[in-house]
Amino acid sequence: KKMSQSGRLVAITSQSMNGAVDLQLYDCGKQALDSGAIACGDMTTEAAIIKAMYLLGQFDGNIQKVRNNFTLSLAGEITE
Repeated sequence: KKMSQSGRLVAITSQSMNGAVDLQLYDCGKQALDSGAIACGDMTTEAAIIKAMYLLGQFDGNIQKVRNNFTLSLAGEITE
């Protein structure tokens, strides 16, 4: 929550090759979502990092615009 409130992007990925992040599934995920975290779905950690770098550059560091576009598939990095 402190990270989100300080204007930082908090994105949660999974190490599972076959799974996806669903922050609505369990209570701890719901708390993360309520605190401002973004679920990366089935994006790999590497894809999420590059996507964050790309979007931060496109929107001049405007976290709200980055958040609004983070869950959109830009290059097939999200399949669900």
